[in-house]
Amino acid sequence: MKDELSRLQAGAAALGLALDDEIALRLINYLDELYRWNRVQRLTAIPREQAVEAQLLDSLALVDCLSGCRDIVDLGSGAGLPGVPLAVVLPGVRVTLVEKRRKRAGFLEQVIRCCQLTDCSVINEDVESPGVRDRRFDAVVSRAFQAPHRFMETGAGLLREGGRLLVMAGGAAAQPDPGQSGLQLERQRDYDLGQAGGRRLFVYRLNDDGQG
Repeated sequence: MKDELSRLQAGAAALGLALDDEIALRLINYLDELYRWNRVQRLTAIPREQAVEAQLLDSLALVDCLSGCRDIVDLGSGAGLPGVPLAVVLPGVRVTLVEKRRKRAGFLEQVIRCCQLTDCSVINEDVESPGVRDRRFDAVVSRAFQAPHRFMETGAGLLREGGRLLVMAGGAAAQPDPGQSGLQLERQRDYDLGQAGGRRLFVYRLNDDGQG
């Protein structure tokens, strides 16, 4: 526990994010719940000893690119990444976790209860369902939900004008082509997760004359 806490707080500081002990403990509690459920329901293949870097810090790297966003959606949330860590460290920001698989949605609902995430909710539907497609958000995030070009097309349709779409990728990934989505690259961020390797984040913004 102490080792995970120190690695988490040091890694977050390297990303420019200060985590107090209470927030850090809530993130570790989320990992506890994730790996407890993982014994009976396949939620992640990443071993616990790599989870601080590969799960938590990889998700927290998005925080710096979400300034001003008050309503975030995580598509294909699965084990709750990156949505749950974002909900923990961004109190007051609405985070919606979209997950069509009932068992995984049940896990996410349990995490919301045990981590007391009052501004976080689950939509147990497909991303193409009216309950998702009819809404608009300040930011769309995901972790390996769809191929980048498909994710950009899907996500652009869920953004308000000027909203951001964040593409999480490997450290050597080329910039994804937004095609006709109306998205323009705003920022690229490279970061290192130690033994978990390098990562690259592409931040796109929806044009005022684009979809949304």
